[in-house]
Amino acid sequence: MSIHAMIRVTLLSDRKLHTATLSAVGQVSLFTLVGAGVDPLLAVIAILVFASAEGASPPASGSILVACGITEARPENTFIPLVVYYVLPFFVLGVLIALGIAPYRWDD
Repeated sequence: MSIHAMIRVTLLSDRKLHTATLSAVGQVSLFTLVGAGVDPLLAVIAILVFASAEGASPPASGSILVACGITEARPENTFIPLVVYYVLPFFVLGVLIALGIAPYRWDD
């Protein structure tokens, strides 16, 4: 259930600017993850990790499209590596943090 909620948070956060994303869907995302059983602190950290990858996600990355137009590169040749090497690892990291598997702090 919580992984499904994290997928929805990631998909929603990819369609707006970073600050607008957290303003628009941050509270809903937090309540959704907490309602799915995720610790509130871990939910906040996971939401920030999910939102950090939105600049490389296709609908919200207009600057990448402009750069592809200037250099006459094919956008799909740019987006596939960005999604595979940047968006998916951050999504997996956010899921692992929310599930409490990845460490989010170190005790001294």
